[in-house]
Amino acid sequence: MLNYAVAGLNPPAFHLVNLLLHLLAVYLIFLIIKKVSKDDLAAIIASVLYLVHPLHVEAVTYIAGRADPLFATFFLLALYLYMRYRENCRISYLCFSALSFIFAIISKEIAIMLPVIIIFYDYTFREGKEAGGKAVSRYIPYISIAAVYIALRTSVLNFKAPVAIMPKGIGLYERTLTFFGAFFEYAKLIVLPFDLHMERRIPFAKSLLQPEVLFCAVFVILVAAIMVLAHKRSKLVFFGLGWFFITIFPLSGIPMAMNAVVSEHFMYLPLIGIVLIAASGIRQAGRYAVLLLLPLVIYFSLITVKQNTVWRDEITFFEHSLKYQPNNPKLHLNFGNTYSEYNMLDDALKEYNTAIQLEPDYAPAYNNIGQIYLKRGEVEEAIKMYNKAISIEDNYADAYFNLGNAYEIKSMPVEALTE
Repeated sequence: MLNYAVAGLNPPAFHLVNLLLHLLAVYLIFLIIKKVSKDDLAAIIASVLYLVHPLHVEAVTYIAGRADPLFATFFLLALYLYMRYRENCRISYLCFSALSFIFAIISKEIAIMLPVIIIFYDYTFREGKEAGGKAVSRYIPYISIAAVYIALRTSVLNFKAPVAIMPKGIGLYERTLTFFGAFFEYAKLIVLPFDLHMERRIPFAKSLLQPEVLFCAVFVILVAAIMVLAHKRSKLVFFGLGWFFITIFPLSGIPMAMNAVVSEHFMYLPLIGIVLIAASGIRQAGRYAVLLLLPLVIYFSLITVKQNTVWRDEITFFEHSLKYQPNNPKLHLNFGNTYSEYNMLDDALKEYNTAIQLEPDYAPAYNNIGQIYLKRGEVEEAIKMYNKAISIEDNYADAYFNLGNAYEIKSMPVEALTE
């Protein structure tokens, strides 16, 4: 709202704010890693790798992806202020940390994992050991905020997230198995961020005995084993992997069903743990660290610059996405909507028809074809399409509204009023 109040519907202004939020998040990452590693160079390496990584294009370049850099900024600020509080016990740091946590949750619900991260941070680095009661007391503000939010979220406010539509037979067991595949997919994308696109899909797993599922499960177990072994040998590796597991969990599909099993922007917060590990490894090269860092920065930067061109305009975006998901009816529908906005009606009609071929009972496609016919003045054909959409979804408000408009154009006021 503030962005709109200052700059109106000016896309560059929204892009600028997204970029500034990303830069602020990177700076906070630098401060946090500097504290946990006590190494300026390691903090710089981690921050630079995070800054240029291609997986962040979806969260930063996509204007509607602002929730990720916004919540992450407040999340990281809350954690950093808590670290400062642990150093000098100034209550003001704790108060502002808790306030930042509130803003983080308001920005995006997965920020509710902050208390877990804070406890994990204390456990890993064991700074300032106190008696049990005093140790627990410093967590009370965060746990209280989380508890109040959950209570409001499930009662007074009573707003519900979009219900994920799961295929028949997909429950907690299948979602857990599928997460193993998602975990491996993320690992590949972190190291080899190629073929990036917004409609990434992986099939739901049905059995642990499926070879690909078993392979991914073993991979996750190996990573978890490395984390356990690192507990005594490398606090940074232990903390980095723990950070990844904790922050990816609410997005894993395990605690609740989600429409997206894998999404590039889901990595915005978890990737911090990985760049911490990478930085600690590169740092071991001593004076040759820059020689290891530079190729990585160039490699990631080139991919990031190329990926940004995909978001140049709507047509380019949909053409790119359809290269990877040609059988996605929703993509064809939205591509048709884009063509319609540009008044490229023949192209729009082609995309809507493709959507129907892929999903014959796709009511929105019929409704939008009706809109095309109405623009062309073919009112009778438009009415047929609206009625077809209504026959598929009898509570489709937009189709009823459009049908009423079509009747009004035909000077049929009684029918128009009925719709």
